Amino acid sequence: ILGDSISSYQASFWRMLKRALRGCPVRFCDHSISGQTSGELFITMYPSIFQSHADLAHLMIGTNDCRRTVDAPHALHTGLEEFEKNVRFLLASLQSGGTRSVVSSIPPVDQQKIDAVFPEYRLEYFEPDRQAFNDVLRRAAEDFGLQRHGAGLRGLLPRGADH
Repeated sequence: ILGDSISSYQASFWRMLKRALRGCPVRFCDHSISGQTSGELFITMYPSIFQSHADLAHLMIGTNDCRRTVDAPHALHTGLEEFEKNVRFLLASLQSGGTRSVVSSIPPVDQQKIDAVFPEYRLEYFEPDRQAFNDVLRRAAEDFGLQRHGAGLRGLLPRGADH
């Protein structure tokens, strides 16, 4: 699992997938860090991602890239071009190592919850930004011939796995 807090927190996709595949001969590696952007993912995790020799990688990144900080004249934390470069680099690297990948879209952000939990960060999320970043993920997944999905398990689990 490659991503940010949405990928690895208590009710995360990683935990749902791990529960759903309980009993299957699968080893999980969680390369997700809360607050991580796409650039930080490949800088900090690059060596360990390839040492895991995974058969399948799940990339769920972008929420922290598409946020804006109120105090920095509403600037995106990661520009779209940089985000696309980062995502394509990660996918190409995984593919060259023989790892199949699945790409998830960025889920909607609850701005009120963000404000309540992280008031000191003064973060803003805008739906047009999320859609633009999801367009990058969609195009990259299509160009690499990968499966892309939202926040569900259908289509990712082997036949017979409990859902």
